Amino acid sequence: MDYLITGATGFIGRRLVTQLLALGQEVNYLGRKRSSILDGRAAFHFWKPEESPPLDSISRLDVIVYLAGEPVMQRWTAEVKRRIYASRVEGTRKLVSAIAPLQHKPSVLICASASGYYGDRGDEILTEHSPPGDDFLARLCIDWEREARRASEFGLRVASIRIPVVLG
Repeated sequence: MDYLITGATGFIGRRLVTQLLALGQEVNYLGRKRSSILDGRAAFHFWKPEESPPLDSISRLDVIVYLAGEPVMQRWTAEVKRRIYASRVEGTRKLVSAIAPLQHKPSVLICASASGYYGDRGDEILTEHSPPGDDFLARLCIDWEREARRASEFGLRVASIRIPVVLG
């Protein structure tokens, strides 16, 4: 299978690229610059996040994995919140919009989200059917997942994965 990964140089992305290559999969990644930390077998494609991603320059895509985004683990000033929101919601919007005109569309979009979707609920047991919270991170996730779901209009299966804090 042919994969495209955004956020390939991040904590999760680096490990995903390594694992997919070990399984013999074809891996492409989008970024502002070629990474020296990723295996050279992964194909780099230049993407300025303010622009539409160059999906038409990739010959075949079966799966897109969206992991890109401004780090959440920092002090949330108004500017940082704006960058977090833009990198996830607007980035996903641009990616999904770039899928629409593709002659050969991928079959799956896996889009990161966050367990912050649920807000701070204390000891309440939560499932993926639990309603969202009402704080910044919850509203971010609602908007982010909505943008990802738009890919289903083009026939893609969409999976939003609500990732908690990842320790390594």
